[in-house]
Amino acid sequence: MADLKKPPASSMCQIGFHVVKGHERHCASGTVSWVDAHIRRNPKKFSAGYLPENLLYLYWNNTKKFKKLPDIPKFKGRDEYDDAIQFWIDYWKQQGLPFPDDLDPLMIKAMIAIESGFNANAKNSTSSAGGLLQVTNTAIRTLHGIPDKNGWVDVKKEKVHVLPREKMDPIINIALAVRILSYKYTKIPKNFTKDAVGMIAGYNQFKPAGITYANKVLALFKEAQKK
Repeated sequence: MADLKKPPASSMCQIGFHVVKGHERHCASGTVSWVDAHIRRNPKKFSAGYLPENLLYLYWNNTKKFKKLPDIPKFKGRDEYDDAIQFWIDYWKQQGLPFPDDLDPLMIKAMIAIESGFNANAKNSTSSAGGLLQVTNTAIRTLHGIPDKNGWVDVKKEKVHVLPREKMDPIINIALAVRILSYKYTKIPKNFTKDAVGMIAGYNQFKPAGITYANKVLALFKEAQKK
């Protein structure tokens, strides 16, 4: 079982601020000094949205208590991510992001079982997907809210700016996945159901393969509910 540990305070900060890592300072006189890691306010023109250090701060400084979710079959006792799943669903909802009424946090836990088997270090050998929920670099770019070659911006609010390697942190990975699920919910086509199944299908793709994936998640979810 993974042992989630709270990062040092120096590596986290509130939204609107960023962490400056420790670095050498080279003076005009030729002297070199060391500058410890510190927190600085973002420049006024800086609009990256949530940074990794902000996501970590939000989760690790949260005081709300969440319930233990049921075990996923064949993954007994894997409850170390239960709080994070519920926190990020709750947080993104509070920010006004849409989610289907029938979304259950246990569905996200079932997705983790399918995507990575609860292995936070899991990487896909044929794509950029990685982490608990196999977040892709394409999903990361979508959440950046960066215009494409035609000037189209996918995400216009609650943008998240992380580097591909940073998605491997389990707390950040879950934050990204739940955020992208909300985005997918807004993009459900007419031939898909406007509910949790349709949203989860979109996490894979809005094609028959996505429906197969969603049904697999739903079946595991229902099995876990019976435990």
